[in-house]
Amino acid sequence: MALLKTLDSPRDLRTIADWGREIGAGTSTLRVWCRAARVSPKASLDLARLLRAILKSQAESARCDPADFLDIVDQRTLRNLLRRAGVQDMSDRNTPLDCEEFLKRQRLVMSQVALVELARQLENRLVGRSASAPPNEGRKLLQTNRRHR
Repeated sequence: MALLKTLDSPRDLRTIADWGREIGAGTSTLRVWCRAARVSPKASLDLARLLRAILKSQAESARCDPADFLDIVDQRTLRNLLRRAGVQDMSDRNTPLDCEEFLKRQRLVMSQVALVELARQLENRLVGRSASAPPNEGRKLLQTNRRHR
């Protein structure tokens, strides 16, 4: 999955062209893949950027704000990204937002099929299992996703 390949990127990928260079795919290829999955390329990139920031902030020994891992200087731009994603309070929270809560609350990608697959692959990645886990694995992670719409 092209989105998962961005999670280990040493830098924030701000554009679809950056995303393509990072994973070795052209922008038109990424757009075709996103259309095939019935998701917007921009929304997919924003989802990947926020997931990466959350994972990086959790990996730090000191508690970090996920926004520290986004290459965004202007606070209005950050607020707009978080608002589009449906997680406006991500930077204002006392406890960091985790991947599970983010995937349940986010509004960038609405395709349940894509979200379940993403959750399954992310869960496999986080616990070190192989990608050949049963297809229903990601459903646990997203079981309350529809309540937050």
